[in-house]
Amino acid sequence: MSVLCSIKNLKLTFGNKEIFKQADIVINHGEKIGLIGLNGKGKSSLFKLLNGELTPDTNPTFIFDKASDKLGADKAFTTYLVTQKFHLPNEFCAVKDYFAFIEPSLNKLRSDYEKAFANNDVDLQEKVMHDMDHLGFWDMASRFESYVKSFGIENIEADVRSLSGGEQRKILIALGLLSNTNLILWDEPTNHLDIDSIQKLEEELLQSRKTLMIISHDRHLLSKVCDRIVHIQRGEILSYKGSYADYLETIKSQEELRIKSLTKLRNTLRREQDWMNQGIKARGTRSKKRVEGYENLKSKVGDLKSQARKKIEIGINDSGRKTKKLIEIENGKLQIEDHLLINNINLRLAKGDKIGVLGDNGVGKSTLMQAIVNDKFLSASRIYRADGVTINYFDQKVEKLDMLKTPFQYLGDGEDFVHFKDGR
Repeated sequence: MSVLCSIKNLKLTFGNKEIFKQADIVINHGEKIGLIGLNGKGKSSLFKLLNGELTPDTNPTFIFDKASDKLGADKAFTTYLVTQKFHLPNEFCAVKDYFAFIEPSLNKLRSDYEKAFANNDVDLQEKVMHDMDHLGFWDMASRFESYVKSFGIENIEADVRSLSGGEQRKILIALGLLSNTNLILWDEPTNHLDIDSIQKLEEELLQSRKTLMIISHDRHLLSKVCDRIVHIQRGEILSYKGSYADYLETIKSQEELRIKSLTKLRNTLRREQDWMNQGIKARGTRSKKRVEGYENLKSKVGDLKSQARKKIEIGINDSGRKTKKLIEIENGKLQIEDHLLINNINLRLAKGDKIGVLGDNGVGKSTLMQAIVNDKFLSASRIYRADGVTINYFDQKVEKLDMLKTPFQYLGDGEDFVHFKDGR
C-alpha cells in the first residue's frame, strides 16, 4: 500500500493536559483503521487534527500523497468527518435536499437553481446548470437518495426536523458514504442505528475501496470491517496490524509478559526493600549505585502497574424497596397528534428486569421511553407506578446535561463526598 498521510512528532496539549507527545501515525491508501482509546485520551482530537479543525502545538512533519491527485497539489489530501451531531436547519428542508443544505457551495447552487427558474432567468439557468453538471450535482443527488432509501427512509420529501434521532443518524451515514474525499473519518457510526441499518453499514464499508478511520465502541464492527487497529495510549499512537480480534490477542500476550516481568521485578524489589530498611549502621557503607538502582526499580514497578488493566467497581446500594412491580401500563396507546406509533401497549416492569427494546428507527422506541418517564404522548386504561419509584432517563442527546457545569460539580454538586443511605 502507498502512503496517503504521514504525521511525525505530533504534540498537542490542552492547558496542563498532554494529549499527544511526539506521536507518529501513518495512513495508507485503502486502509480501514479502527481508532480506540479511553475517553478523553485524544480520539476526537486526532480526527480534528486530520480534518484541519485543530492546530498542533509544534510543527510536526506532515507528509501527504500528491502524486495521484488531478486537481493540484493543494487539494491532494482531503477529509470528510462523519459527526454524531445532526445540524438542524432553521426552516423546512426535505430529506432529499439535505446533502446540498449541509454543504455551502452546493446549497448556493440549489438556491440559484430555484431562483433562476422561478424568475425565468435564462442566463442564470444556463450558468447554474453548467456549474451543477461540472460538480456532478445530479449524480450526488441520485446517489444520496439511493443511500437514504437503502437505510429505510422512504419519504424523501419529509422535513428532516421531524425525523427521529435514529433516522437523522442514517442521513449522516448516507453523507459519509456519498463522500469522495481521500480519507473519511467515522465518529461512532453505529450509535442509535437499528440492527438492520448496522448490518447495511457494515456491508457498505466492507465493499468500499475508500480509506477509512473509525472511532467506535462497537467491537463487532471493528472486528468485521477494520484491517488495522490504532490505540491512543499515554500520549502515543500505537498501531496493530489486523482486526480488533487480532488486536485483543496481541494485547493478551503483552499483558501476560507484563505480569511475568512485574512478578520478577517485585521479587527483586522486595529484597532491595529489606536492605533499605536495615538500620542506619548497617546502611552506613551502602553503595550510592545500589540506592539509585533501588529507586529505578521502584519506578519500573510503578510504570508496569500503571500499564496493567484496572478493574473499576462501583457499588450501588439497595434502596430497601420491597415492591417487585414498579410500573404497569394496560391497553395503552402511543400517539403524536394524528400519528399512531404503538397501539395496544401492555407492559409490566418489575424489579430486576433488564429489557431490550428493538425496532426500526422512527417507530417509537425513544417515545416509549419518554412515556414511561412522564406519560408523554401516552393514553391508557390504567397506568401504575409503585410508591416512591424514581426513573432515570438517559437520552440519546443528553439534553438534560448542564453544559456549564464541570463533571465535579455535576456529579457531586461541588461536594468532596457523596453520601450513601447506609452512611458511607
